[in-house]
Amino acid sequence: MADMNALKARWERYKPILIGFAVGLILGPFISGSLGWQVTGGTMKENVRNAVVSQQASMCEYLARQAVERPDELNYTKRRTLAEKYASFTWDTDVDYSVVSDCTDKLAVEAANGSATPRG
Repeated sequence: MADMNALKARWERYKPILIGFAVGLILGPFISGSLGWQVTGGTMKENVRNAVVSQQASMCEYLARQAVERPDELNYTKRRTLAEKYASFTWDTDVDYSVVSDCTDKLAVEAANGSATPRG
């Protein structure tokens, strides 16, 4: 009987800690997710993809600005054709139209405000 009383006393002492631990395990992921402390796999893939497209578009813009003196003065169709020409890289046989679109937008910006340096 003494052992049973000791066991009940031990349970009563650790019971709040164990309940708090269980509640934390259940609610913790929801709280940290709502605070933005977690990144899902899909979000990470999207962020990596956007970074790759942005880098390739910057390379495309640089090459296109080397080929044409003032690409920001071209109309949209000519800028897009120029971007399609320089958006395909040696390691990729297909043109990524996300890169083409981003490159076209970058070429529309005046050279002084753009990220690439025009030749000359």
